[in-house]
Amino acid sequence: MNKSVSLVALPACLLLASCESTLLYQKEIPEFKPPSDKALMVIIRSESMDGVTIPQDQKARYTNDNSDESLIYVDGKYVSGNRSDCITSFPVPAGKHLIMAKIAGTSKIMFDFKPGKSYFVYQATFQYPTPFAMVVTSGMYPMHIDSAMAKIRREEANWEYVYPNQKNLEKDLDEDDYQSELKEYQQWMAERPSDFKGELEYPGY
Repeated sequence: MNKSVSLVALPACLLLASCESTLLYQKEIPEFKPPSDKALMVIIRSESMDGVTIPQDQKARYTNDNSDESLIYVDGKYVSGNRSDCITSFPVPAGKHLIMAKIAGTSKIMFDFKPGKSYFVYQATFQYPTPFAMVVTSGMYPMHIDSAMAKIRREEANWEYVYPNQKNLEKDLDEDDYQSELKEYQQWMAERPSDFKGELEYPGY
């Protein structure tokens, strides 16, 4: 009798495990202090563009429908996720690394990370029309530490801090997919170098 109960219960247990959230949330926002041997990446995502500078052509496509979860990768390796009115942070090794935020589309930003420095970006979501539907993607924009901390304080009641559930992590990008994203980023940079000045010259704080 006990054996039959165990066999019936097993699929339910597996189902519960598969439905476990990949992200965990807390109301307390931690102190953003980078480790001495690595940099700290901080991604701020909110429905308000208050205090954020975004190019006009992209601002026209901005949507505050930020319900879709974005998956965050460093060089194709999954590190976290983000949702509307949430902040996430994670350490990044020193050197140049490509940060990607994937919803339906993928936004990318690259910094030459310095150990002991923090890097703040604002993540905004946009809608792009396709022949079949509107696609939600995002853009990531460097923020000065003063602007970032002022925004966090100003919208303090709205924030949640989000971090990955180590028991149920998302998969890394396929290597071919990562190389394709990296190639696309490099092509963009070669074609429009002035658009990348903010991230290329970002000093870290």
